[in-house]
Amino acid sequence: MGSEELEDVKKQIADLEAHLNTSLITERSSRKTACKILAEEVDRFSKETVAITQNTIFKLEDNQTKYVQFKALTEKKLEDLSKDMKSLAGKPTNLSQQLEN
Repeated sequence: MGSEELEDVKKQIADLEAHLNTSLITERSSRKTACKILAEEVDRFSKETVAITQNTIFKLEDNQTKYVQFKALTEKKLEDLSKDMKSLAGKPTNLSQQLEN
């Protein structure tokens, strides 16, 4: 192998090393970008999850409040009906009895 051939081989090796280094740098950059994009997606998903959770909690609390109000109103109506039933207990219950009196 002559010196000219040796120089050509050295140049090819240097070119291949440069190409390999460029490819490694490009790959690292691509991975770094992909990791950044993934991190942004995870952050966005996390924020959406927190918002949905807070909204769900708010709705559950609102429903609980409405349930308590409805329950209190229903209990009051039942109590009133019970009082009405007791007050009617000694009174005639049909029209014919009322007409006889």
